[in-house]
Amino acid sequence: MADATSVAIIGGFNRYSNIDFTPGGKYLIISGRADFPERPDRSLENEIFMADADGNNIKLLPGAMGNNYTNATVSYTGKWMAFVYGPTSFVSGPTLTHTHLNGNEKDIVNIVIDRSINCMKWSSDGRNLYFLGA
Repeated sequence: MADATSVAIIGGFNRYSNIDFTPGGKYLIISGRADFPERPDRSLENEIFMADADGNNIKLLPGAMGNNYTNATVSYTGKWMAFVYGPTSFVSGPTLTHTHLNGNEKDIVNIVIDRSINCMKWSSDGRNLYFLGA
């Protein structure tokens, strides 16, 4: 890909920490802080967004003041999304969560784990979620 060029697809005065494509590459799943009157580098909160692959039509998935939503990963089937969230306090542990990709807050299933959660990957059939717990 010697002739490939980079193209900015997400702009603005925002902070993004994780970005991934949904299966088929039609949408982006983005963790970060966007369109907030507070400077993004001073905010402790993160939300999860979904956008078209070209960065347009951004919509908020889960996100709430006082919480940090991170590490979103979509199953290979495109049906499920797992992510980690917790309060922005510095002494609390995160909660592993999964929901339907196009679900809402009432569809969220919390799984309490007493470890930090990293490197989440779905099985190819979307039935199992693997992660490192440290």
